[in-house]
Amino acid sequence: MTQILLVIATSNTALGRIVEQRRAQIVPEIFRRNSHKLLGGARLVVSCFMTTLGASPDHLLRHIEERMTDETVGLIILAEQQLQIIDHSLTDLCFVTEYTLNGTIKSPQNFLNSFVSRALNCYIIFAGCFDDLKFRKIFTLPLRNFKATELTTLRQICSNPIVASGFSERMEEALKRLRGRQQPKRYTDSSVMYIVDDKGKNFQFGNEIHARADTKTPPHNKLCILPNRFSFGRRFDNERHYNVSAARKGEEMNGIYLNRHSEPTSGKGRTHLNMFPNDFF
Repeated sequence: MTQILLVIATSNTALGRIVEQRRAQIVPEIFRRNSHKLLGGARLVVSCFMTTLGASPDHLLRHIEERMTDETVGLIILAEQQLQIIDHSLTDLCFVTEYTLNGTIKSPQNFLNSFVSRALNCYIIFAGCFDDLKFRKIFTLPLRNFKATELTTLRQICSNPIVASGFSERMEEALKRLRGRQQPKRYTDSSVMYIVDDKGKNFQFGNEIHARADTKTPPHNKLCILPNRFSFGRRFDNERHYNVSAARKGEEMNGIYLNRHSEPTSGKGRTHLNMFPNDFF
């Protein structure tokens, strides 16, 4: 059975104890009924990351990685904001919600129920969009190399979905604007659509499978490999890539692009690049 990993990061002993002792109960019953129907049949696996100030995003990522399986299709984090443990590497990889602790919590379970419910409601909306193929090719765009304010906005919306109201409407608008960047190439009669960024680079989500993102360790690490499996908390096919090309026929991609390690790398005169969602090319 597929599963969604829900990790709750906290420094609060009472919250941590509730998570450890009542993993199932902190997930509202509506999300568990009918074999997790609202979550597409994926079973929720709840884990507590008990920590203190000073823990790093890498510590949390290691916790997540150790609990993932081949059946994991979703990654959700609920993190205590005071820990300051969330960075872009985590929000681009996982579906993250941050909560604030103010004083003593009278009912830790009710507190958790409320935040889990809000996060899961947003995740269901997001997953519904992500699983729609016309949107998936937007969610998995290489974040270092596709330059557009609309993509930056989408990253912000997914980085802390309950921080503002109207999550569904905000996501719908961001996706609509990004879809507005799709167009065919003008020099051909082909109906193939490309998503064009601010630099004029054309990204076409390819159907062909004739390349693989390098996963050799070293030089790569978990922050290289996982982003080619998950985007914003949802798993995708890691064997597909984008064909990235210029607008004009035969134009060479002689520019400088950021590789998986954010290192400037030349296109070396190629007419197109096989670029994976994690920016490996």
